Amino acid sequence: MIDLIFNGTYNKFLCIERLGDRGFFAKKKYNGYLCFTACSLKEAVHFILHNTYVCFAGFIFKQERGIPMGGNSSSQLADVPLSKSEYNYQLSLIKSKRFSLAKRLSNNRRYVDDLGVANYTAFGSRIHEIYPSDLLMERSGHDNRNVNFLDTTVQIREGQLKTKLYNKVDDFNFKVVTFTFPHSNISIHVGHNLFYSQLARYFMICSHVQDFIDISNKLYNSLVVRGYKHWELVRKFRLFVKNHSKIFCKYEIADIRGIQRAIFTIKNERDGR
Repeated sequence: MIDLIFNGTYNKFLCIERLGDRGFFAKKKYNGYLCFTACSLKEAVHFILHNTYVCFAGFIFKQERGIPMGGNSSSQLADVPLSKSEYNYQLSLIKSKRFSLAKRLSNNRRYVDDLGVANYTAFGSRIHEIYPSDLLMERSGHDNRNVNFLDTTVQIREGQLKTKLYNKVDDFNFKVVTFTFPHSNISIHVGHNLFYSQLARYFMICSHVQDFIDISNKLYNSLVVRGYKHWELVRKFRLFVKNHSKIFCKYEIADIRGIQRAIFTIKNERDGR
């Protein structure tokens, strides 16, 4: 894949800014940038993959297989071989003039190792034609009308597409502590801003207003139980509505007060998440 990227007149060097996040391909080196050739980039990748160490219980362990978890380049290193496998398979389809299948597979969307496949139920039979045989693929969802992809549940109901929030920890048989506490060393304003940001996220994901209300109310109750102030959260909600006026069109409402009352209702259950 690296050779494929560097195969071009202007792609002789990959230039990365030393004190910033700018990067570009060039046909010459630039001062102030780390400039990689295809060969030196391969050496850097090889070093990362073969020099990962973990300290545990007073012992130092070396990782022998796989990509280091949590590394700055781990997502990109995971993406590259998968992209190469997909490229090779699509190229083979085009060479064999199987244009219809190549076009259908081009509708797939992948985020690192999470793959979304639309309108092609036979994809499971082609997985090992595309990806290495030792790569295990696990399907999310029990049927073709209800699947989970990243943080979204996608459903087909009565001929319509419906989306709502999916949180993997909801499938666990134990509680997972997330978000912040007001009495921690983290500023209390972080929790208030978190409420605002999650409202924006829920609004983007939830296609139906009741799903938006339910998940927002769950977060509100969790934050109130921890000690966050009701009126500060209400203030953040009103700011969210002011900055996201499309909520009226999306959910076909004329008055936000009904949604506000439903979200800011105290439930009896004590959810510590």
